[in-house]
Amino acid sequence: SCNGGLSDAFVSVIKPDASGFVYSTFLGGSNADQGLAIAVDSSNDAYVTGLTQSNTDFPTKTPIHTFGGGTQDAFVTALNPTGSALLYSTYLGGSQDDAGAGIAVDANKNVYVTGQTNSSDFPTVLPTQSTLKGGNDAFVAEIDSTGSQVVFSTYLGGSANEDSTAALANFSPVGAITVDSAGTNIYVTGNTFSTDFPSTVGAKQTASGGGTDAFVAKYATTNFTVSA
Repeated sequence: SCNGGLSDAFVSVIKPDASGFVYSTFLGGSNADQGLAIAVDSSNDAYVTGLTQSNTDFPTKTPIHTFGGGTQDAFVTALNPTGSALLYSTYLGGSQDDAGAGIAVDANKNVYVTGQTNSSDFPTVLPTQSTLKGGNDAFVAEIDSTGSQVVFSTYLGGSANEDSTAALANFSPVGAITVDSAGTNIYVTGNTFSTDFPSTVGAKQTASGGGTDAFVAKYATTNFTVSA
């Protein structure tokens, strides 16, 4: 299909011998959309996250959330191995600006997303941090293997900004996430401008070292229910 807006995300799979594409597709609605991270499972299903400003017509399938509001929401989209169908596709966000920056998938097809939000009503589930603390906070979320529910979702941040770039703090966030194959532990990284970023659990560096610091956080999924 054709480009639908000012910019679209895209997903392309190149054949192993680089002789052509397995598939290549636009992903977006009538406004600006941006793909920022991708993960692939052992079945070659592809999982994409990023941001969408297409508040009415981003391609969704059995969405967990509708567009939350603000200028943009994060999105999470799963495609089948041939790119011919969406397994699921959903908005993820609150009433202000949200964006997905990193995505990972475990052996059971549970999906893990991190990104940035300045929504005070970002949808949380069993959060370790239940409220927005700064202008922008990071978020960490898990979606179950069927794409039908958010299993875990939390803010992560202090009183200043997290996952921000100087020029595009609300458009192209930084951040990355990975998970072990069993989905036992989630590992998140990004940046923080906060001198009070939560760093009291096993911290190797307990205080900010400058204007912007990197952070690394680990979540044990045994603290909340994980879909099989």
